[in-house]
Amino acid sequence: MHQLYILIEETAIGPFTGVELREAALAGVVNWGDVIGAGPDGPWYRASDIGLFDKESKTVLPHPPGTFVPEYFVRNVPGSRESAYQLNELILLAARQRLPHTAELQIRDSNQWQSVHRLLILQACLTNWLRLTDKHSGDTTQPDQSLGFAKATQTQPQDSDNVPAAFMVKASKWTRLKRFLARPQARIGIACGLIALLALVFVIWSNSNTVISQDQIIGQWVAYESAGDDDIATLGIRFSQAGDFVACNATGPSWTGRYELSDFQIDNQGIGTDEPITSTIDQSSSNHLRGNVLRSDGHIRLSGFVKDPPNLAGHAVRDFFVRRDDEHLLVGYPLAVHFDSDGSNTEVAWIRLMRKENVHSGLMSDLAGMDQQVVLDADGSSPRPRHVADAIAVAEEGYEVEFNGKTVTLRQSPAYSKVVTIAWLLDRYGVPDEARPLLPYEIPTLENSEAERLTDANLIRYQELKLVFSRDGSLVYLGIGSKAWMPTIR
Repeated sequence: MHQLYILIEETAIGPFTGVELREAALAGVVNWGDVIGAGPDGPWYRASDIGLFDKESKTVLPHPPGTFVPEYFVRNVPGSRESAYQLNELILLAARQRLPHTAELQIRDSNQWQSVHRLLILQACLTNWLRLTDKHSGDTTQPDQSLGFAKATQTQPQDSDNVPAAFMVKASKWTRLKRFLARPQARIGIACGLIALLALVFVIWSNSNTVISQDQIIGQWVAYESAGDDDIATLGIRFSQAGDFVACNATGPSWTGRYELSDFQIDNQGIGTDEPITSTIDQSSSNHLRGNVLRSDGHIRLSGFVKDPPNLAGHAVRDFFVRRDDEHLLVGYPLAVHFDSDGSNTEVAWIRLMRKENVHSGLMSDLAGMDQQVVLDADGSSPRPRHVADAIAVAEEGYEVEFNGKTVTLRQSPAYSKVVTIAWLLDRYGVPDEARPLLPYEIPTLENSEAERLTDANLIRYQELKLVFSRDGSLVYLGIGSKAWMPTIR
């Protein structure tokens, strides 16, 4: 496999394979006039002279027949698709700074994930050695020198006729700039002016680009919607310092898992076309405010789900965005990514949540003392199972049953209440310690009329009290302790 290098500002960048260079040319980060070498010391040739480009049309030539071009799956990339990416697509994303440094790649037909930096062609793009636009004219930005790229030992290509003029102009400008800055008689006034200007720019930049910190999101947050004269809790989320996350929905599936907070990289590179492109991800709810992600917003990546992604107020998310607005927390689920000639921006729908203090320490005693309103079935013939107050009393006392030849103590009971719903709990007692779908082996055995209510049910846990709610948010069952009930016991 060929070890090829690209000469940029007296530095040999590489090594790259021929396949990688041709894919980079297809992506637009290697141009027909770039200088390519067979080693870190040359010899050097123009890219158009080594079979990458057609000399007349200056277009990229295709891969030779039979060439294997790998495809990759990606993860940890907001808005990425599930199908595999071609290498030139990944190079294009990296050049536009759309691949975060935490991204991971998996080659098709492989089960091993690796860091995006393991592919040197992507690393060169992410660190601005290789760029989409005319990277050899007028830019004096020095890339990161800590990458381990080989340094060229000669300052000029062996064949000066093969060197594009743009490269020579840039090299000479950078050399003159370094010499000027090295002069001891450089004017002090200019230096002081630059320092003052940089300080001002830094202050302005810091105020608008300081990313939200973890301390600003730690705690419990609850969202409300207006319903007549009342405000009804619809969603509660909890962030812990240790990285635990709970999303409790008043209706629909809830979720408990892990989260990671990072900043979000905004793409300022255009797509090279006048026609804008939009990639739609989701549709917003009518009561959620739409807006674009800012540099100061935090990016939350969730982990711990196997099949179905978590749900926020009826919207499936694998990651989302957070922003502080005075005493409120805004949570944004992605709607679309818009690409145009100026770059790209991510549009989200913001859910406004207010901080909720930890007040659920007295929940069990409050439930035990509730008034017992009798609720009849639809035909008016008989009440539902035990009222929540009686159910708490039964579960606290416990009762013994025979199970597989042994005596087992159960602390559980069917339960109902007109008042106790997930929305009611969120409003009065905050976000639970755990909220998730009820697992198949956890489903207690009930009479047929009640068993149907356990389909897609949620388990809500406040300390040692476990409450089971139907998918519409009404109470069905409760238990106390780590082994609250046994599914095979009625």
